[in-house]
Amino acid sequence: MALENPAIVRNGVWALSNVVRHPSRPSWDTVVDIVDVALKYTTSDDIETLSDAMWALKYLSDFEDGPDYLSQCGTLSRLMELADSILAKQPICRVPLQGIVTNASGHIMSRAIGKYGSSNEGDGVVVMLSKIVEFTRGSLENGRGTSVQKHAMETLSTLVKNGDSALIQRLIDDDLVPVLMMMLGDHNRGNQVARLTLSVVEDMIVKGTPSQHYTMALGNLIPLLCHPLSHYQDEGMSRAVLTAIGAMLRGAEGDSGGDDGMASYLRTLMDSGFASATEAVAANSEYSRETRELASQVGQTYFKCLALLR
Repeated sequence: MALENPAIVRNGVWALSNVVRHPSRPSWDTVVDIVDVALKYTTSDDIETLSDAMWALKYLSDFEDGPDYLSQCGTLSRLMELADSILAKQPICRVPLQGIVTNASGHIMSRAIGKYGSSNEGDGVVVMLSKIVEFTRGSLENGRGTSVQKHAMETLSTLVKNGDSALIQRLIDDDLVPVLMMMLGDHNRGNQVARLTLSVVEDMIVKGTPSQHYTMALGNLIPLLCHPLSHYQDEGMSRAVLTAIGAMLRGAEGDSGGDDGMASYLRTLMDSGFASATEAVAANSEYSRETRELASQVGQTYFKCLALLR
C-alpha cells in the first residue's frame, strides 16, 4: 500500500474493506494486518479513502478477536482524534464525515461493550460518546445530517442496551437529554429516526435509577414522549413510550423519597392526556395483544400511583 497515486490507494483500501466485509471472509490471522492499513488511512484527506478505511475497521470489529485487537491498537483514540478534526471543520463540511465516523465508531464501541461490558475502554467510550452527542447536536442546530442523527441514535441505543446506570449518568451529564428532546420535538422528523430516538429514551429509563428518571423528566420530556402515543398510529413507538413511562412510574412508586417525582410525573401525564391515549392503545384492535396488555398494565400503574398520592 506504499503508493503515491491517490486513485490506486483509494481502490486498494476499498478492496481491503471488501475482503473483511463478506460472510465468507478469511480467518483473523489472515486479515489482522489490515487493521494497521485501515488506521493509517483514517488520516487521508480523500473522503472515499477515509470512508473505506472506517468501513474496514467496522467490519474488522465483527471478528471474534477484533474488539480486543482494535482496543490494543488504540483505535478508539484515533477515532477521537478524527472526531476532533471533524468538529474543527466548517459545519457544511462536517456532515458526510460525521455520518461515517458515527456509524463506524459506534459499531466498534458497541461490539466492545457487548463483549466485555460497559467498563471496557473506560473513559474512552464516554469521550467518544460525548463527541457523537456533539455531532448530533450540531446536525440539529444547522438543520443538516439526518444520517448523522440516525447513526447516532443506532449507536446510543445499542450502547445503552449493553450499558448500566453509570453509563446512563455520564450521558445525562453530557447533556444528551436536551438533544433527545430536540429530536422528539421535531414532529416532521422521519419515523425511523423518531423510533430510534424513542428507543434510546426507553432504554435509558429502563436501565436508569429513579433519580436519573427525575433528572431526565425535568423540562418537557414527558409531554414529548406522550405525543407519539396520541398522534401516531405506530405500534412500535407506542410500546416504547408505554415501556418508558411504566418504568418511570414503577421507579417512583418504589422510591421511598420519590413523592415529589411521582407527583411531578402524574401532573404532567394528566396535562398530556396520557390516560385517554393509553386507553386508546389498549382498545386498538390493529395492535397485538401484547401491546394492548402493556397499555392496560401501564394504565393500571398510573391510576394506582394517583390513588397513592390522594
